[in-house]
Amino acid sequence: MLSELLCAFFAVARQGSVALAARQIQLSQPTITSRIKQLEEQYQIELFYRGGARWILSDAGVRLMPMVERLLQEEANIDFCLRNAGGAQQGHLRIGATGPFFVSQGIARFHAAFPQIQLSMEFGNSKKMLKALNEYEIDLAVSSSKIDDRRLMRVILAAEPLVLAISSQHPLAKRAAVDIAELAGLHLLLREEGSETQVLTQAMLQQAGVTPKSASCIANGEAIRQAIMHGFGASIMSKGEVLDYPAITVLPFTQPSALIYEYLYYLKDRAKVPLIVAFLSHIQNHPTQQA
Repeated sequence: MLSELLCAFFAVARQGSVALAARQIQLSQPTITSRIKQLEEQYQIELFYRGGARWILSDAGVRLMPMVERLLQEEANIDFCLRNAGGAQQGHLRIGATGPFFVSQGIARFHAAFPQIQLSMEFGNSKKMLKALNEYEIDLAVSSSKIDDRRLMRVILAAEPLVLAISSQHPLAKRAAVDIAELAGLHLLLREEGSETQVLTQAMLQQAGVTPKSASCIANGEAIRQAIMHGFGASIMSKGEVLDYPAITVLPFTQPSALIYEYLYYLKDRAKVPLIVAFLSHIQNHPTQQA
């Protein structure tokens, strides 16, 4: 079908390579290459300049790109409409999140009210989740990043203070609070570059003029919690991420702590979709605001 050929074209155009496109849409590289070749031969047109591993759009490809994007978005709209034809009584709601902590209660309340609705979750960093939302691969995205995009609507899920998460066996764990200056004696576990938590952590340290004894970068939140429990180091995290871990002690800072916000995003043009409306009603506090 033409849509399959155009999907292969779109993926390569977006990724710039057949290998990355194959990984994204989960097809083999020969299949993608074959589909693009078939499209070019069928219409006697050159869509890409093949420059080794990089595929660069030709002038014809550039002109085709926005039309294909609109077509695929409309196809996604049709798919979403069909999946949710029964309003909030049946269907499939797809949620993407950087972590499960702040959205879990809302999911539990929603499932209790609509047990017949299929729920699926996938996890990744904020950039990946928001990209998936904009490409209609998920219906809701949870992220700590505040994004200004006229296509998106934003709901505040939580505003949590940053705290020090440390092994319950560490001498500091007996304290009621900790001074930021004391981080100079710790091995600090940092989130990945660009993470909102990492940005706020670095700002706190810089403002206090503190350099930790040593540091490691660990991109995954669960990996950081496991490292803390095994005594590998300590980390600055949002309070809500570590409340239910007995082997981890949460220490507030004696200084005023920055707040980290967690947001729920959805596409503005889907604001009236019954499943999304129903899910929002099960978020305890949701002062919706346009992003």
